[in-house]
Amino acid sequence: MNIVVMGTGGVGGYFGARLANAGHNVCFIARGKHLEAIKRNGLKIISETGDILIHPANATDNPEELEIADIILFCVKAFDTEASAKLIRPIVGPKTAVIPFLNGLGHIEIMKNKLLLLVMILFTSFSFSQRNPNQTFLTSFVYEAKEGMTDKFENAAAKKTKMYNSDEGNIIWTYRVLTGPNQGHYVRFLIGQSSEDYGQDKSKELDYWQKNVSPYANAVSGAQHWALRGGLSIGEDSPAAKYLERSTVVMRPGKESNVYKFLYRQGVVMDKAYKGSALRRVFTLESGGNTQTIAVFRAFNEFPHWSDQTDQSWEEMYNEEFGWNQLEIDSDAFNNSIIEWSTNTILMERVDKMMPN
Repeated sequence: MNIVVMGTGGVGGYFGARLANAGHNVCFIARGKHLEAIKRNGLKIISETGDILIHPANATDNPEELEIADIILFCVKAFDTEASAKLIRPIVGPKTAVIPFLNGLGHIEIMKNKLLLLVMILFTSFSFSQRNPNQTFLTSFVYEAKEGMTDKFENAAAKKTKMYNSDEGNIIWTYRVLTGPNQGHYVRFLIGQSSEDYGQDKSKELDYWQKNVSPYANAVSGAQHWALRGGLSIGEDSPAAKYLERSTVVMRPGKESNVYKFLYRQGVVMDKAYKGSALRRVFTLESGGNTQTIAVFRAFNEFPHWSDQTDQSWEEMYNEEFGWNQLEIDSDAFNNSIIEWSTNTILMERVDKMMPN
């Protein structure tokens, strides 16, 4: 097992030496005179459980010299978290476990901001490129501008989007949440992805984001990867709509067919009522949360009103299409097949200046 100790002090040195003594390949990251002493004299542990000496000890101040790590013991001082997290990024791979040994508050969030996006992108490349070759995927990221930095975040993200996210296979749309507890957050959608797209090398893009955009925003959540349910979606693909309405439900295991049936029938009625002009996309969550989650997106440029489309009620149209009292029957089956609705149905508005060319 390839283990790297980031910060070879009392904690990192002890655990790293114990692991090296047990036969694992351990490299110690240190600096200055401490590094010189380890290279010259090795690493000695004096302990009631037994003294050990690791000599020669594999040590460096440059992680870029190393291979991708299986495990990283993150043992720096809390105030050095951000710089050290950046330093180890070249050795973080899709299966790397980063284990923090730190005191204090806030360092986990810093590590998440600096490492989570990288790990998720690498994980995506590793896993999605190996399956579902004909599937279409969507990846979503949620950010919150730091206090007083909304304009700086929007401008920096807009510049990055136009540089990196205007070509097919790597297009990102950005929307701002207008309703619900996350009002004001930004949701960035990496759209129309195939399994091959997830295999792209995005290291330069990621580096640009970390250096030029990340200082102005916090990641609210990690990446979520969604698979399109084409049979439940309606409407032709179109440019990014001005508004998106998103509802999510969590399905009970074994009851998915009731949910899919109701959503399919809803789509049939909606498509008929809006005479083919409605646009709805349905996705199931592949990773980044509960994989029993299903999200329904409605896209529109003006707020639609049912009364403007037909003289019939929703219930009348549904039952006319599928049979007497069928809406009540299907609704009951649907409600008994879900664990929970999302907190609410959220409405999002397109952020024009953050859209691709």
